[in-house]
Amino acid sequence: DVHLFQFNPCGEYWYDIVSERTRARWQLLAPQRAEHAETGNPLLASWGTLGRNGLELLLDRDGGELRQCFREPVQEGVLGELQRDILWLETPAASRLLAPQDHGLVFAEAHSELREVEALQDQLLHLLATLPGLQPRDITVMAPDIGAYGGLINAVFAKSRQDPRHIPFSIADRDASAGNAVVQSFLHLLGLPESRFAASAVLALLGVPALGARFDIDAEVLESVRARVRDSGIRWGLDGRRGAPGAPGPMRNSWRFGLERMLLGVALDEGAVFEGATPFEAGGQDSIEEIGRLAEFIERLAHYAGTLAAPRAMDDWIALLRQLIADFYADTPESAADLAELYAAIAALGARLDEAGYRDTLTREVLLDMLQQELADAEASHQFLRGGINFCQLTPLRSIPFRVVCLLGMNAEAFPRNTLAPAFDLMAREPRHGDPSRRDDDRYLFLEALLSARDCFYISYVARDERSNEARERAVPVSELRDYIDRHWAAAPDDSPASAALTRRHRLKPFHPAYFEAGGTLFSYRHEWLPAARAGAAPLPFCPEALPGRAVEELALPELLRFFRNPCQGFFNIRLDVRFGEAEEMATDNEPFALDGLTAWALRDEMLAT
Repeated sequence: DVHLFQFNPCGEYWYDIVSERTRARWQLLAPQRAEHAETGNPLLASWGTLGRNGLELLLDRDGGELRQCFREPVQEGVLGELQRDILWLETPAASRLLAPQDHGLVFAEAHSELREVEALQDQLLHLLATLPGLQPRDITVMAPDIGAYGGLINAVFAKSRQDPRHIPFSIADRDASAGNAVVQSFLHLLGLPESRFAASAVLALLGVPALGARFDIDAEVLESVRARVRDSGIRWGLDGRRGAPGAPGPMRNSWRFGLERMLLGVALDEGAVFEGATPFEAGGQDSIEEIGRLAEFIERLAHYAGTLAAPRAMDDWIALLRQLIADFYADTPESAADLAELYAAIAALGARLDEAGYRDTLTREVLLDMLQQELADAEASHQFLRGGINFCQLTPLRSIPFRVVCLLGMNAEAFPRNTLAPAFDLMAREPRHGDPSRRDDDRYLFLEALLSARDCFYISYVARDERSNEARERAVPVSELRDYIDRHWAAAPDDSPASAALTRRHRLKPFHPAYFEAGGTLFSYRHEWLPAARAGAAPLPFCPEALPGRAVEELALPELLRFFRNPCQGFFNIRLDVRFGEAEEMATDNEPFALDGLTAWALRDEMLAT
């Protein structure tokens, strides 16, 4: 027996309803057709196209016994009434009165993604403190692109267990290789045959802790290595041979030439010249060992740059990739999980090819593409339902009921997501019921999220630009929901729109005094901002004592512009006469074709002193 469970948002027959927009278009183009068109519930008609078409196709096939199981929402307030309207395909005739303390539906407007996450944390702390029996596992937070919020979520929610604001959480549906330094460096190593061997890229590999530990190069040693690479003139390319890995380049700016200068500094006295190369000062015993470890690393890169270029069978690739991991990565407790992930992806790719019966050779390019896909598909779905707050993607078939459902990033440019169909896509040219549609899919996801919330439905979006304060458009489904609430609810005692009473307009800064006023609609659990909020209410002088400074009688326009581009720097430079030196940057990846002014002056100054 086959049992098919299908999500159905409405208990009535709703398969012939159309949206208000479609009905208005029919009134202009086909008035007779519009006379018999019914809207039912406007929200269901607008958001439920995908589910309506699927259920209609399903009911057209006589597949056996059909059972329906619906349960009417029990919660009160605007959220429960919205869900009941959709369930029974109703549109309220009379205006309803919005309860003063109705927090079942919340719109949150912020100035940036960071302020969205900060406001979300305060809202969740408030709900955990006020809703009886609410646990972090009863909360889910979804976004159209959860990867864009991953770093912000970790920065805001990652508190120590001793912090009273600590809430356990997990982030699911992220690309397993995104942000994973070991995986990214491994993929970079697989691209060695086509690598340019730029100085910055090679040193970035040594910056990966697991890889640096394999060659005994920690963060302190790496800074010394950076200085040696820069001063020895290394820019790109392994050597000057044509056809060598890294493409042909000038010998004097290659890795081999720079390493020869470092090794000559160990063997020869300062000032000597050997075959056109001047020795680079080596330093003490520790410096000599650093040069040796760097030379070993470069030699290993050169070996695999040639070895990885040849096609081979999958079994040979598996053996080679495992040897590459062993040669470049130290198996430490910190890197064990990442290395296990690499081994698992390699084994899964081999098993997939065995299952397909493929025995021919594979080029490195094809293998790299397949391995990237394998690692990208290894989404961390096991992080879902781990006991804390569930941060995840807006994913189809994830209509799991939670007491609190939150949506982040509900802006027009992000949701509903839109994809341009290729010119050869005949399904997009003549769509039929059941064809995939990203926009209809996202609208249906929004409907599922609304119906899945039991106590609170929280919708957050960036309403203002954080620099210009210019208004930004919210997602169309959010605007439709607000219009529906304004049409059928009234906020007492004034005549303001009901959706405005449900909206929390957050300030640009978290230390705004409005967050710490008693009885206000905005609140904050960030006690560290309280002194700044009090200072904002009663401004304090920036510097309590008089500071020395030169009087400015005449001011050139470029100097004025320079001040307004960076007022803080201008204050230090003009008022305090303090200038901070720029950090010395890594040498460029391109060989120098001519001396710039500063380098030429330094060379002449050194020659004159000599």
